[in-house]
Amino acid sequence: MTRKLKSAFDAIHAGSGLKSKTLDALKEKINNPQPQNKKLFLARYAFIPIFIAVFLISTQLYYFVNTPDSYINLDVNPSIELTLNQFNYVIGAKAYNASGSNIINNLPLRHKEYSKAVQILIDEMIKQNILGQDGLVSVTVQNNNNSKEILDTLKIAVSASLKPYSHVSAEFFPVSEEIQNTAHESNISPARYIAITELQEVDPTATFESCANHSISQIRQLTKEHMGRHFDSGNVAPAPNSGGMGHGHGHNRMGHE
Repeated sequence: MTRKLKSAFDAIHAGSGLKSKTLDALKEKINNPQPQNKKLFLARYAFIPIFIAVFLISTQLYYFVNTPDSYINLDVNPSIELTLNQFNYVIGAKAYNASGSNIINNLPLRHKEYSKAVQILIDEMIKQNILGQDGLVSVTVQNNNNSKEILDTLKIAVSASLKPYSHVSAEFFPVSEEIQNTAHESNISPARYIAITELQEVDPTATFESCANHSISQIRQLTKEHMGRHFDSGNVAPAPNSGGMGHGHGHNRMGHE
C-alpha cells in the first residue's frame, strides 16, 4: 500500500517537501487509525439518552391517558356510559340503546372533564325534550378508589343543569366492579340492571329483554304496582332494594358493594 501511494505521489506535480509531509500523514492514518473526534461523537450521540427518556415518559403518559379507570352511567331512557381515564377525562362514550345513540352522536364528549361531559349530555336530553317525558335521571359511578368524590362533583354538575326543571329528580349511587361487569354482560347499564332485578323479586316473569325499552322510572313504577298486587292478594312481597331517592341524595346499594 505504501509503495502504491509513493508511485501515485510521484506523478503529482507539487513540492517535494509538501508531497513528503502529505505522504507521511497518510501513512500515519493507515497504520494508526484514530477514533472520531470526541466532541463530534458527543454531538452526534448525546441525544440518545434524551430520546430514551422522552420515549419512556410518552409511553407512560399514553398508558395513563388511555387506560380506563372509572365508569359513569347516565340512565333516563337513553342509557349512556362514559369511560374515564386516571385523570378523570372522558376517553370513551357508549350507548346501550338507540335513544342513547341519538344523544351521543356528534356530541364533543371525548377528552372532556367528566362533569362537563355529563352536563353536555343533560343539556342534549333537555334539548330533545327527553326529560320532559320522564322525570328521573339515574347516575351511577364505578371506581375502586374515589367513587364518592366523583359522585359529589356530579351532584353539583347535574343540579346546575336541572335547576330550571323542578319536575326532574336525580339519584346518584356507586356500584361495584362486579355489578358493572355483570350489567355489561347483559348489555345494560348498572342502574337498569339493578332496577330490573328488583322488579324480578316481585315479578319473576320480568326479563332484561322485556324491560329493554322501559325507562328507569317506568321499571320502578312496575315494581311498585306488582308490590301492591302482592299486598292486595294477602301476600307479603320483599321490599325492593331501591329507596325513594330524591335529587341530590346519595343512593348506596350496600347489597351490591
